[in-house]
Amino acid sequence: MNLAPSSPSGDGFTFNSLVAQRVIAEDSNELLSYKYIDSILPFFPNLGLSSTPIDMHRAIYSIKEGDYELAKDLIKSSNKINPYTFVGEYLYARLYLAEGKLDSALYYSFRSFYKWPKNPQHYKTYNEVLVKIKDSSALNAAYKYLDSSRQSNPIYKNDYVKSYNEIKIQYLLNDFEDKASVTLNELRGSWIRSYFFENGEVVSDSSLTYDFKDNFFINPSGNKFN
Repeated sequence: MNLAPSSPSGDGFTFNSLVAQRVIAEDSNELLSYKYIDSILPFFPNLGLSSTPIDMHRAIYSIKEGDYELAKDLIKSSNKINPYTFVGEYLYARLYLAEGKLDSALYYSFRSFYKWPKNPQHYKTYNEVLVKIKDSSALNAAYKYLDSSRQSNPIYKNDYVKSYNEIKIQYLLNDFEDKASVTLNELRGSWIRSYFFENGEVVSDSSLTYDFKDNFFINPSGNKFN
């Protein structure tokens, strides 16, 4: 008598899905390939932890690998499975950000964050777009929109600080029209660290001084160099 192999039960599919989602969660830098991710994710169930569509994971890795047409199909599938957490808007934001289409990325990241701010990835992606367009006002508004528990959450707070600094540093002047070489005599004395921004703003930090004495340079920590 020949026995056909039994098909995995529903519980088996669920277990395999949970194992795969654990693997993906540990791949925070998205180093795995789409092919591998697709191979470990079962076709059922189509929802994962926190009611996120399983195809969301496939979409993220296809975007990473530049297969944008496949990503669009997977985003549509994710939207059909669960449109209520605005995961589709989040994925479109990541897609258009990868393509360099900042207007579209801004539109979808704005919607994904303000419609579902409880997902930190929505917040991080919105911030990433705002850094690209150097919009510190919108960045501050998004942080203020968060409730107090999320404002104090390191995931949100650290990303806000990092993004704000990245925006500010983009406005720093890196070149000056009147730059010139100086002599050692002209350098002698104490200098204060200052920041010059594109809009003409100058920020000086008097707590950080640099001294040039004789043939030595003394940094703010008091270390002396030839």
